[in-house]
Amino acid sequence: MKRAIFLLSLGLRRARATPGRSALVVLGVGLGVALMITIRILNSAAAAALGSNLGRLATRIDLTVTREGIGLSPDLASQLEVVPGVAAALPVIEGTVFVDRDDSALMLLGLDLPHPRIEDAYASILEDRELGPRGVEDTVLSGSVLIASELASRLRLGMGSTLRVQGPHGATDLPVGGRLRLRGIGRAVAEQLIVADIGVAARTLGRSGQVDRIDIMGDGTVSS
Repeated sequence: MKRAIFLLSLGLRRARATPGRSALVVLGVGLGVALMITIRILNSAAAAALGSNLGRLATRIDLTVTREGIGLSPDLASQLEVVPGVAAALPVIEGTVFVDRDDSALMLLGLDLPHPRIEDAYASILEDRELGPRGVEDTVLSGSVLIASELASRLRLGMGSTLRVQGPHGATDLPVGGRLRLRGIGRAVAEQLIVADIGVAARTLGRSGQVDRIDIMGDGTVSS
């Protein structure tokens, strides 16, 4: 305690002796922190915009249901799937996380990965996917994520690697359970996109009981 008081008093004496230099140091630190916060906000906004556009530009999605500012119950998806003309209703969670090692922003897209029509719905942006030997079920059970090949190369991640991200409630370790090869508009977000099952995305983003939207794919029997 005495040592801390001594160091504090010494620092105060030095600051009084060189007020100009101390002010510049404080100003420099403040500007540096402000710049870091600004960069993080811009990266977050860019990643979120890319993720939203990714869903809207998936050409096999005919309708998107949202509830601005509140969210939707994921149970609504199963209710919509029994409506005539609906082939699939897919709940979606979107959010931004940051790579722990370099603070770069990533768009975390939560989907109902085991859904039998998931690949059909997003086929316009998904060229191929590579999963572990146990398939998508193991990906879900193990809490793993799928990442684009470009992102895997940038971060030097392979199957079974761990991607540590910072979310709203702290750090989360996400095992890499598969890689995605994207095409079309998907290539524009390939270095910023990670895909997880709805449950994994909800836990990582600190969400509970709500999704951001429900993407609906028609069966072609009802004209728009």
